[in-house]
Amino acid sequence: MGAATKLAFGVFLISFSSGAILGRSETQECVHYNYNPNPAAIQENRGNRSGIETCAGEKDKRRHCFATWRNVSGTVDIVKQGCWLDDTNCYDRTECVEMKESPDVFFCCCEGNMCNQKLFYTPDNTQAVQTTSNPVTPKPPLFTTLMYSLVPIIGITAIILFSFWMYRNHKLAYPPVLVPTQVRKYTALMYKTLFSCKNSCS
Repeated sequence: MGAATKLAFGVFLISFSSGAILGRSETQECVHYNYNPNPAAIQENRGNRSGIETCAGEKDKRRHCFATWRNVSGTVDIVKQGCWLDDTNCYDRTECVEMKESPDVFFCCCEGNMCNQKLFYTPDNTQAVQTTSNPVTPKPPLFTTLMYSLVPIIGITAIILFSFWMYRNHKLAYPPVLVPTQVRKYTALMYKTLFSCKNSCS
């Protein structure tokens, strides 16, 4: 192994063992606050507590800080602050930011010493985007437009051609009608033949 390889391997081992690669540090401190509105608890010295809390936990788990608060008429009332253990929603967040739209109780978590000291609220408005103008209708494709215009024209043309063909075939199927003057000649000829045969045959 060369000197550069040994140096790189040594740096890797040191950073891995200190937790820098995994984003963890051995000790982490968070602002600690616990609001307790019960008057009996305040008399027993279990009321509102504030201070700094050292986070303890398993070595393979990440440590985070959290905060919960309420916003009552523009006044921020902190409910609780302290340590929070291994939550993927808190990974790689250096600031304590709540992003939900108008929650009853705000919650945020972050990674880093005392990161829950400052609280931020930035609602995620990408889900509820409202437009004031009419939506743009997409243009119909060319094929659909052609089908809607050509199919009725072709259908009407086919009906007209079929009607004309039926009229011509129906008209030629019957013999021509005799005109009344032709009927008289035919009847006279028939009588003449009939009576001439009787006169000459007898």
